[in-house]
Amino acid sequence: MTNPSDILEAVRGMAMETEPYGEIVYGTNPPYNGICMIADPSATLDIFKNKGMIKELSILINAKHENQKTVYDTLCTIHRGLTKRWSYPNDGEYQIIDIETTSDPNLIGQEESGQWIYGSSVRVRYFWR
Repeated sequence: MTNPSDILEAVRGMAMETEPYGEIVYGTNPPYNGICMIADPSATLDIFKNKGMIKELSILINAKHENQKTVYDTLCTIHRGLTKRWSYPNDGEYQIIDIETTSDPNLIGQEESGQWIYGSSVRVRYFWR
């Protein structure tokens, strides 16, 4: 059975295809020079007679790096890679239909260590069989 965590893992895999500067981990606080993502609550948009559903999942993507341009450019590249695809994962239980940016990469702040922190988010629409 497909869970939102399966969708999150599929999106993480696609984001890693953009070759970011570090491994993408799960959570809200990225590690040193790192990137993280976590799912926000999901919603059902439509239910069909066969009990298939169109669902929506919001995913937060946060990153930090000692170089402000690097962190910003990396998040922009991830967003472009996720939203401009023509094909998305399909595992038999779900089919990702579309991914759209809901919040462009934006500055959250700077840590005492000098790390620049940026946040962003995407919305994933998928068919759940």
